[in-house]
Parts: sequence; C-alpha cells; structure tokens
Amino acid sequence: MKNLFKKIAIAAAAFSFTISATAQDSATPEFYKHEVGVSYGALTNTDVISGFASIFGEVFRAVLGSSEEVESHYIGSFNAEYYYNFNKTIGLGGIVGFENIGYDYNDKTTKVTNLKENDYYISIMPAFKAHWFNFPHVSMYSKVGVGLTIDHTTYNIKDGRDPSNYSNETNCMFAFQMSPVCIEAGARHLMGFVELGYGTQGMFVFGLRGKF
Repeated sequence: MKNLFKKIAIAAAAFSFTISATAQDSATPEFYKHEVGVSYGALTNTDVISGFASIFGEVFRAVLGSSEEVESHYIGSFNAEYYYNFNKTIGLGGIVGFENIGYDYNDKTTKVTNLKENDYYISIMPAFKAHWFNFPHVSMYSKVGVGLTIDHTTYNIKDGRDPSNYSNETNCMFAFQMSPVCIEAGARHLMGFVELGYGTQGMFVFGLRGKF
C-alpha cells in the first residue's frame, strides 16, 4: 500500500511538473525565423538637414534682398525590411527605403514658380536587431542599420535660367539608422511597431511586421 501511495505521489508530481512546464512554454514566445515589415518614417536625417538649410537660406536671401523664396515639400520615408532571426534575441537583415524632397523656387511678389527641384532618395542598409525582452504579444528591441543612399536630383526650369547650370545628377552618400527604443505589439504572426531614433528612416517610424 505504501508503494502504491508512493507511486501515485510520484505520478502526481510528474504530472504537475509537466503541466507547469507546458504553461511556461506557452508563455514563452514562439521562435519565428523570418520577419517582413513595411513602415513610414517622419523627420529623416535628410529632412532635418534640409530644414536647417532652408532656414539659413531664407535668412541669407533676406540679408541680400533676394526677390526669390524657396518652398520645401517633405513626404517622409517609405520602407520595407526583412530580418532572419538566429534566436529569440538576435536578428540580421536589411532595409530598403524611399524618400522625396521637393523645392519650389518662387518669385516673392508674383508667387510664380521659376524653378522646381526634386531629390529622390533610395537607401539600402544591412541591419542588426537585438531584443531586450520578448513576450508573446509585446517585445522591446533596438536596431542599427548602415549602408548607402542613392540621391537622384532633377530640375524643371520655368524661367530664362541657363539649363546647363541645372543638369540632372545622381550621387551616393552614407546611410544609417539608429533606433535604440523600439516596441512591437500584436498577434503572434502580425505586429504593429513604433521605433524612436535618428537616421535615414526617421526619428519616428510606424509600421506592420509579419513573422513566419
């Protein structure tokens, strides 16, 4: 009889351990190797630099008494990214982004646009991502991306300026994104995310991410 009670106690203990382990496992987020996301970013580094340049340009033109003013147009960045996760903490992947900034050079008096300039930016960055914590429906992480931006500039002349001074051109420049504070939340396979940082994608990035 004692052996029977002992066996029952061992079986109960084993069952309790199994239930506990299963509960803990269900509370641990599943490991998905692949992540694909799309996002929109505001206040990119090119937006910030262009904004300061426009302010100083306006001051400079005012001092010189210029009859021209510049109106800037910013659309932010549109991005797509992919990560391959080696484990629940570390992921490597890449980011592709697009951005456009436009400038209208207008006559102060007539408000007629004399020149239109457009900068089209395409950025490609390998990226690294590390999670600080990773729960089933919410996680916090940081990411860093470094790469290259292709800047294609076009001009549309509407007055008598010399076209040879405004030929279309393409340049390359350094691209980066540092986002130390990033939070994602949602279902296991589809999450929304918000990222705070600075760089090619922007200071504030919002998007959706699928995991599989």
